[in-house]
Amino acid sequence: MSAQVWQWSVVETAAAIRDGLITSEEVVLAHVERMHAINPALNAVVVDLSEQAISAARARPGEGEQHSGWQASRRAGDDQDQYRRRGSGKLQRRRRIQG
Repeated sequence: MSAQVWQWSVVETAAAIRDGLITSEEVVLAHVERMHAINPALNAVVVDLSEQAISAARARPGEGEQHSGWQASRRAGDDQDQYRRRGSGKLQRRRRIQG
């Protein structure tokens, strides 16, 4: 990957972390550095939570482990709450009955 870390896609970033080429902390630091470099011109960041992001990246379980959060379990039909569209186009939540 020849592009800067902050330019990588989420797929490239996840693969690099999984393969041990980079740590979560390094990814977050690259994004924070970019944000601080470009934000004065954009004035897009209202609340800077970079310290919290860095702390969260440092606290992450060992690199190369499978993520155990919701991303790993989200497959069609796996979640208990399903959504459907009503005639009005609004999403309505319905709970699947366990039986």
